[in-house]
Amino acid sequence: MKKAKMLIFDFDGTIIPSTVEGMLKVQSVLKAVGLPAADNELIRKHWGEEFNKLSRLICKSVGATEEQIQKFQELEKDFPVAYNFNLRIMYKLRCLRHKGYFLALATSRDRNSLVRICEIVKCDLGVFHHVQASEDNRHHKPDGRVFDKIVAAGAKDGYAPRIVYFGDTVRYDREAARNSGHSIKFVAVTSGVNTRSEFQQAGVSRRSILRSVDHVPEFLEKHFLQN
Repeated sequence: MKKAKMLIFDFDGTIIPSTVEGMLKVQSVLKAVGLPAADNELIRKHWGEEFNKLSRLICKSVGATEEQIQKFQELEKDFPVAYNFNLRIMYKLRCLRHKGYFLALATSRDRNSLVRICEIVKCDLGVFHHVQASEDNRHHKPDGRVFDKIVAAGAKDGYAPRIVYFGDTVRYDREAARNSGHSIKFVAVTSGVNTRSEFQQAGVSRRSILRSVDHVPEFLEKHFLQN
């Protein structure tokens, strides 16, 4: 991994520990709309899907009408939730950028949602050379083509496509890395969607599985900042 100069990060569950809070938020918004609770396993299974598709799937699973789905999607945007953001991640990312790494973010969130959350937790999107939200690419995870624009942006700046991608799901992140036409080393973060054993069953080396978002900074220090 030390030869890699292009680092791509998922956002939720990878940069910010929002997975468990996000799943609880879904249930709270369903209740606020007047809908019953959804099956937690269904939410976990599809967590990482683009939001409009995910919210529609969850709402339909509890018998929501089209009007209720629209209400859910509108209410979810401003529904209060608290996130514990580890600022050490921002420090390590700034160090990586200063050291010459190309940093990119690839999220299934829409850009407005991404910017809003980053303003709340003080996550500086300016540290990334390239930020790709859901509306910036017609291809979405687990489609491996989701990385094509990012790799092309890095190539314009002279970065060879030696890539490491950090994500927190098997179904979307791991599969996107595997399905891409690029040589991508995948690093898994067990933040609430998939367990360590599930990542190992998907072929991820145990040395490339982090126990939580809080372990991302030390992994970046050990593998990319220490010479």
